[in-house]
Amino acid sequence: MKHAVSIACLVIAACGLTATAQAVQYPKQPIKIIVPFSPGGGADLPARLIAQKITEDWGQPVVVENRPGATGAIAENYVAKSAPDGYTILLGTPSSHTIGPQLIKNLPYDPLRDLRTIMLFGWVPNMLIVNPSLPVKTVDELIAYAKSRPGKLNYSSSGVGSSSQIHAEYFSRESGIKLTHIPYLGVSPAFTAVVSNQVQLTFSPAALVIPQLKSGRIRALTSPPSGAVLSGLGAFPSEPSPPNYQSAAWLAFFAPEKTPDAIVNKFQAEVARILQAREVKDKFASMYIVPVTTSVGDSEKIVKRTYEKDRKILQELGIHPS
Repeated sequence: MKHAVSIACLVIAACGLTATAQAVQYPKQPIKIIVPFSPGGGADLPARLIAQKITEDWGQPVVVENRPGATGAIAENYVAKSAPDGYTILLGTPSSHTIGPQLIKNLPYDPLRDLRTIMLFGWVPNMLIVNPSLPVKTVDELIAYAKSRPGKLNYSSSGVGSSSQIHAEYFSRESGIKLTHIPYLGVSPAFTAVVSNQVQLTFSPAALVIPQLKSGRIRALTSPPSGAVLSGLGAFPSEPSPPNYQSAAWLAFFAPEKTPDAIVNKFQAEVARILQAREVKDKFASMYIVPVTTSVGDSEKIVKRTYEKDRKILQELGIHPS
């Protein structure tokens, strides 16, 4: 019996040494960062910046590969089925990782079980905007106005089951108001609908909102991300009053589920170090992204919490996999 226990201990120790050795030698070959969106988009640009910096530090090419389609499932399935060796990394967002997978019937992978979270590395705040004809200048005024007119205010989104619909529905629930949903085919048409007063409000990425604020064709009720490029835009109102509400999408890195802890931790530490550089902080600010360096464990908790929140709202809205 003692002999068997000794052998088991040796096996466990050998596995630990193997994982450590893998991390020390990692990377020995090029790394791919798989992005589930088209080139040039809001998630693609920070991925390319981080890839460039890792390449410079580690001396191995880090290549961004775009695999858009199926609300992110094409990219996610590819990474989930890849070797768990740290050479295939996924960039994910709530849209591709916690909302999209819940809209697809017979999904060939489980986003929580088959992919492990490495870290959250950025927040992409959404700003609540209204058409200036609406007689409100703060979120509290909007809530009071909407409560006096249940269901009379329309909001636009980038589509049924989109992250912008989830943001608006979560906001309305936290605020105790009723809004009417008008879906559009994409973020830009949803934004334009507010500008043209086809609808009264929407949640749009700060990168889309801020350049348009000086025109006076929209009014922002929530603040832009801290540190963003805001010269000449003046003061902004306070944040939303619902205490549990935050309209922001995270950017995160994931790896195949069985990727060793040592490799995951090494990748996380490298990205965290990169995000401390002033040059990187400034470039993130120009993209209206707030850099964050969450631990592996904390990131996993946030992703699971987001998944459950989105699942609950989708069920309440009657949006099912198809």
